[in-house]
Amino acid sequence: MSDAPVVDPPPAPRPANAQTLTAFVLLGALLLFGVEPLVGKVLLPAYGGSFHVWTTCLTFFQGALLVGYLYCHLVAPRVGRWHLVLVLAPMACLPLALTPREAGAQPVLAIAATLALGVGVPFVALSTTSVVAQSWWVASTRGPQPVNPYPLYAASNLGSLLALLAYPFLIEPLVGLRAQRLGWSALFVLYVALALLAARGLEEPPPRPASPPVADRAGAPRTPRYGAWFLLSALPSAFLLATTNVVTLDLGALPFLWVGPLAVYLGTFVLSFRAKPWCPWLLRRFWLELSLVGVFLWGSGFLELMSPLSSFVGALVYSGLLFVVCLVAHHTLYLSRPAAEGLTGFYLLVALGGWAGGLFVTFLAPALFPGLYEYPLAIAGLALTLLACRFAAFRSWARAEPWPKLGASALLLVFVPCWVAGARPAPPRATHRNVYGIYRVLEEVRTEGTLRLLTHGAIVHGSQLLEQPRMATTYYGAGSPVVDVLQSFAPPRDVGVVGLGVGTLAAHFGAGERLVFFELDPDNEAIAREHFSFLDDCAAIPTVEPGDARLNLAQAEDGRFQVLAVDAFSGDAIPVHLLTREALALYLSKLRPEGILALHVSNRFVDLRPVLLATGSTLGVEALTRSSRQSADRPLESESHWVAFSRSATARTRLRAAGWSRVAELDLPQARPWTDDHASLLGPLISAALR
Repeated sequence: MSDAPVVDPPPAPRPANAQTLTAFVLLGALLLFGVEPLVGKVLLPAYGGSFHVWTTCLTFFQGALLVGYLYCHLVAPRVGRWHLVLVLAPMACLPLALTPREAGAQPVLAIAATLALGVGVPFVALSTTSVVAQSWWVASTRGPQPVNPYPLYAASNLGSLLALLAYPFLIEPLVGLRAQRLGWSALFVLYVALALLAARGLEEPPPRPASPPVADRAGAPRTPRYGAWFLLSALPSAFLLATTNVVTLDLGALPFLWVGPLAVYLGTFVLSFRAKPWCPWLLRRFWLELSLVGVFLWGSGFLELMSPLSSFVGALVYSGLLFVVCLVAHHTLYLSRPAAEGLTGFYLLVALGGWAGGLFVTFLAPALFPGLYEYPLAIAGLALTLLACRFAAFRSWARAEPWPKLGASALLLVFVPCWVAGARPAPPRATHRNVYGIYRVLEEVRTEGTLRLLTHGAIVHGSQLLEQPRMATTYYGAGSPVVDVLQSFAPPRDVGVVGLGVGTLAAHFGAGERLVFFELDPDNEAIAREHFSFLDDCAAIPTVEPGDARLNLAQAEDGRFQVLAVDAFSGDAIPVHLLTREALALYLSKLRPEGILALHVSNRFVDLRPVLLATGSTLGVEALTRSSRQSADRPLESESHWVAFSRSATARTRLRAAGWSRVAELDLPQARPWTDDHASLLGPLISAALR
């Protein structure tokens, strides 16, 4: 045994411009991931406020990231400081602007085209920052010692994480969209300045030794493992988008719900791609069992069965599973990384896999699956991939006291599917999935008869008693506040409704009356007519205008309607763009002088009355409200909450006589008015949680 002291290896050398390169990478990451929720929020109103807007944005950004990495792999090593041309090119696109394209029959393609024209060039340029900076780090470092450029990749992910956390909790609540775009553009100018400073260090360095020219750490594998790199990138990416879909389908397509799973996903990169990667033994040991727990939660409809308050806890549970699975996958990906001379090829495969996972969830899954089956499929794919990558470790684990361990695993494999089969509700009569969500037609046997329901996620969007098909139910029954509004006008009436559901409101109209529904989802009318009869039974012969309600109403005649009812909730997702000052002004302009605007504001998580009170006050109109409760004599009617506006004192008096109250007289928290430029749900959510 030798008594010679153990000498720690010398620290990896750093270039003279290390601080500039670090600032360059951090700011690039902040801009890269700061623009994602920004453009998602800008596009949300134009494409219906559905969760598909965010998943399409993510998939586009992953594709742009792939283009950037492809450039780094094929072009950047040959151009050196000429890379600054690409950095300067987005200056022509500033200040940042987006012009949404007409959705038509393919809203996903319209979103992608809008993103490509609006932010494609800046995003591709920013996506090259990490890889190019690491190449510059190597080129600017003199000396014979090996160089470790991977910490800059972790710094990039850390900057991304900071941007994602800052947006929902600081930027969105405090800063309007116009100021956000101008601020982002100003920071991009600073980014260009840092790029120019960083490039100054690219003078010709002394010749570096040929062996080894670059190494990130001893023992890094040098044999490319392209299949593993691709799968360990594609499957976590698919799992990220699947988790986002599961969480936001009912809770809402909101930036602070978008960025939560994405921040968790990036956090696993930060913890894995560092000098000493972090992945606790407990997670490495029990990741398979935890994956099965994820399948169970999805299969049992965990989030759907939870109470309103605990639904957010359920979202945290899903995010926790995302963290565990992605941390193990990215830890395995890091252990399989190449030496630094294979840097750009490795990143290229990582980007390609991430984009492929996004394409699967965004484009293929809605066409192939009636439900969110991409969630368990992503978990299963990750489990099989990790088993293949860790086969030797798994085999040694199984050989040590094999029967208890393998028996427990087999029990889980049998128990979970059986539990899932028993916990899931009865199969629906029909299921339909498109980019706007997942619809299910169910039937329940009640004491009153057979009740057919349409659900969107966990929320009932209409029902019909088959034995009494002309009876209005749910939020539109005889005791509903919106019926007060309709009955305050004598027939024949001219009424517009934003949001179709199953067309229940048509039950209150007779011959000679005009009723028009404005419905975003072009498939909803077919569902309502095929499985429900309210539209076909209505003597008024209602019409349905597909497309965004604000765009369609803008083309409608001013002063046309006596009543305009807005009920366009998707699950519990709040259509913020339909409740802003500009939206209310549009609605009021389409009413007759004595007309009434009624908004359905029932929601499990947020009381929207303070927001509407504040927003209506900016237009000089008074807000009234009334709620209905479910009662024993009307068991098929649901509790509902409505807010009404009218410029007519006579109309308001009629509503007060019907039991409506002034919102200003209620004990409600203060709220900030919503506008198209600034509307944040964080404040109302916090107020609701504290009450």
